[in-house]
Amino acid sequence: MRYMLSFLKEPNPGNCWTFRRDAYWYFDVEYKSCQLFSSCGSPGTYGKYNFFWDEEECNRVCASVYRVRNKDWGESNIMSNDAGGRKFAFNIHKANCKPYIKHAGYPTPLLFNTWYECRDSCFEKDKEEE
Repeated sequence: MRYMLSFLKEPNPGNCWTFRRDAYWYFDVEYKSCQLFSSCGSPGTYGKYNFFWDEEECNRVCASVYRVRNKDWGESNIMSNDAGGRKFAFNIHKANCKPYIKHAGYPTPLLFNTWYECRDSCFEKDKEEE
C-alpha cells in the first residue's frame, strides 16, 4: 500500500445552491501557505484532510513542514519505527517521517509521538492501491 501527501488534495467546496457559505482554511501546496476558502458545511473529515477551522491551526499543522530550512536536518541514527521516546516529524527532504532531533537554528516542525501517527497525519492511502 502506498501513501501520498494528504496536503496535495484541495478541499471540496461543497455543492452550495442556497446554503450559507462559511470560511475555512486549507494548505495550498503550490504557494506553500494556508489559504482561505468557503464551503457550505464541513468540506472534509476534520484532522484527516486538508481542512482547518482557522489559519493558526493550518499553519501549525501544514506550513511547519515548509518552514524548516532548505537544508536537511540529517539522518537519525535511530532506524526503527519505535524511536525509544523520541518524537517523529515529516522530513520534506526525505519525503518520509523520521525521528526528530532538535538542532540549534532550526524551527521545530510539528512533532508526533510515533512514526505511524506521523504517517497517518501527513499521508493518506492511495485509493488505487486499496
